[in-house]
Amino acid sequence: MQDERQAFSARFNSALDEIGVPPKGRGRQVVVAQMFGVTQKGARKWLEGESIPATKRLPAIAREIGVRAEWLLSGEGPRKPEERSPANAADAHPCERPPETPAPSSPPGLAADITGTVIHPIVVWDDPADLPEGQYVLIPRRRVAFSAGNGNLVFEEEEAPPLAFTSDWARQTGVRPSNAVVVYAKGDSMEPSICDGDVLLIDIDTAGDDIRDGQVYAIRYGHELRVKRLFRRYDGSLILRSDNAGRYPEEIIPPKDQSGQVHVIGRVVWRAGGV
Repeated sequence: MQDERQAFSARFNSALDEIGVPPKGRGRQVVVAQMFGVTQKGARKWLEGESIPATKRLPAIAREIGVRAEWLLSGEGPRKPEERSPANAADAHPCERPPETPAPSSPPGLAADITGTVIHPIVVWDDPADLPEGQYVLIPRRRVAFSAGNGNLVFEEEEAPPLAFTSDWARQTGVRPSNAVVVYAKGDSMEPSICDGDVLLIDIDTAGDDIRDGQVYAIRYGHELRVKRLFRRYDGSLILRSDNAGRYPEEIIPPKDQSGQVHVIGRVVWRAGGV
């Protein structure tokens, strides 16, 4: 059991080193206590291999420091959530489409949320009169691509015909049509969660909220539009993380570089794409 605790401590400290937490003797214990809402005594036990966090806490701890909970606890499997093990490396890529199935230029008949669960149908319409009265809300759509890559330069944002979503779905999710917009993803940095050409619904109402670590947001970074998972570090730095981490390393933006450069447009609450 002591060996397991020491091994956990080594992995935990290694992950903390990777995200820039101060080293031991220079504030690490204090920072870890603040990060995870524990006492400094509890933080010290984790850091020194005297104890292992409760199993129910491990997923949140692992997510905060950017590693897999299984790896953090046992050392088994890939270290990073996005890494593939040799056993499944040859599997078909989830964003690959047959040659005859291009990336959608307009949404398909059914939408999937960001976890892949099928929800309510999207209605593509020619005139508002085509829609059953009171059953749908219209959400504006813009022909602008949010980069799921290294950044998509934006010169204009052309408005396109809106999309119709069921009123029930809008109420259940809390999305207000006046504070939401539908856009498109471009690039492969967020694969497999978001593929090139996918349709995204952004809840602009969430722009002023505290960032929910690990959620996907649309941001404007300088002159570029991006879609990334965001994390807020203990020192106020903002972490931009891609799901396709093997090709796109995370970016860390310190507080001094955020003002005027980084604008959180809103949280991505829905996506649709080809199958």
